[in-house]
Amino acid sequence: MTLLSKSQEQSICEQYSQNHSTTTIAKKFDIRHKRVLMILRRHNIPVRTISESKYKYSCKDNAFKNIDSEESAYFLGLLFADGCIGAKKKNVIINLKHTDEEIILKFKSFLSASHPLSYSAKKGYEPAARLSIVSPIMVKDLEKHGCHERKSATIRWPEIDNSFIWHFIRGYNDGDGCIHISKTGAGVVSIISNVVFLESLKQFLAKNGVVSHLHSKSNPIYGELRITGKNNLRAFLTKLYDNSSVYLDRKRLKAEQYLTTLAAKTHLCGVTLGNPALPPLGDACQ
Repeated sequence: MTLLSKSQEQSICEQYSQNHSTTTIAKKFDIRHKRVLMILRRHNIPVRTISESKYKYSCKDNAFKNIDSEESAYFLGLLFADGCIGAKKKNVIINLKHTDEEIILKFKSFLSASHPLSYSAKKGYEPAARLSIVSPIMVKDLEKHGCHERKSATIRWPEIDNSFIWHFIRGYNDGDGCIHISKTGAGVVSIISNVVFLESLKQFLAKNGVVSHLHSKSNPIYGELRITGKNNLRAFLTKLYDNSSVYLDRKRLKAEQYLTTLAAKTHLCGVTLGNPALPPLGDACQ
């Protein structure tokens, strides 16, 4: 039997915690698989189940256990809009055009995920960036917060602390919202979803001094919430980016462009939302 030093046993525990398999570790140290398990148990290292062992990459599985930070609220909103939840495969997927890869990288960082991004370029479509994470725990937590499989027609207003609601809305807006500025400088924010969700959003905005109008689509399940008028837009965009550090750069810049133009027209001071040292302005509509 191969003798192992204390430092070697410690190395086995560390490698296993870094998601190396017991089979790989056994081969590396020239010992039996059962001995690796024995060492892990002796050092009180939880041994993964067979199903958990199939996961090649690691991440912070409990990132959405509680929505108690700007990032967890923002990314919950983004997943409400643009996420895909696989109930059977227990995976969470976010797929965006490659020019918005930055927000996927921020999401990956938030999750401390080791998963790589994948890219696709289908004919007739913009190249896309994709992150797929298998995590039964994360899927369960997201479902608890109302983010579930085939959700577009059934998502409802989440029950999270009011101090994080604006971060949630910013995440949702970055996924399914758009700010358009006309040649005359008039602006409109448009957010799409099912009408039940939008009605809850409309009520929340009204309580916060922002008037919005709900417009129905050809399919009665879905609608579009529009925010117009300089005072409404100023209030909405200012609250949306207040104390924020996570956002889609191009949409934040579009909002800043509108507010700066509005300020110049009304002889107010210029408005800067967040960090001005960001990439050039782009089209904020999807």
